[in-house]
Formats: sequence, C-alpha cells, structure tokens
Amino acid sequence: MEKLDELQRKEMEKWKGKYLMTSWENYADFLEKLGVPLLLRKLATMGTPIVEVSYDEEIEEWNICRTSTLFYRLIKLRSVDFRFKLDEEFDEITPDKRDVRSVVTVEGNRFTHVSKAKKEGVTGHTVI
Repeated sequence: MEKLDELQRKEMEKWKGKYLMTSWENYADFLEKLGVPLLLRKLATMGTPIVEVSYDEEIEEWNICRTSTLFYRLIKLRSVDFRFKLDEEFDEITPDKRDVRSVVTVEGNRFTHVSKAKKEGVTGHTVI
C-alpha cells in the first residue's frame, strides 16, 4: 500500500474482515450480460455467500474470497478467490470460466476491479 497516503492506508485497514452479502440487486442481469447460462445464474443467486477481505503486508497483496455457505458446497458452485496487488495487472479465470486480464485500483473508499477479455467474443466486466 506504499502508493497510498497515510489517511487512505488507515481507511483501507477497516476494509479487512468478513461481510455477509445482503443484496443481489441486478446481479442476475449482470450475469446474463456476461453470457452465464440460466441454470448457473439461478444457482449463483441462491444462498448467502460470505465475502472475506484480507491483506498480507509482507507481500503487499490483497485477497478477496467469497467463502461458500453450506448451500454453495452442496451444489459445488465455484467460489471466488483472487489475490492481487493494487494497480498491477493479473490473469484471472472467473467463476464462469472466462479467461481475463484484470487490475484492481482504489478510488476513494472502494476497490474497482476491471477485467478485460483475452479472447474476442468474451465479455469483460467492471466491479465496484
């Protein structure tokens, strides 16, 4: 987090922890636009995932992990778990198996995760 000022670093310390997903607003539409099949869209919006945000100071790497609830484990839905360094591109295979190149930045009090498809005809996405 050396690229950030002291105030922003302190603010980001508060981001670490576990969060219960409370809203699926527009998520099914988002998945549809990405080309995710109907059955997977339905399964993806069932249950209540827990998102854990952590930071490894030694290697300056963030980890965002959507841990599986019992429901997710029963249907074997692929969880989201990715590690990144701020402002550095990384390769990512999304839960719906799209091969993308991503970068995560900090804008104000939020992460912005931008993914670009490596192959033509594959959709990228931005998550804030």
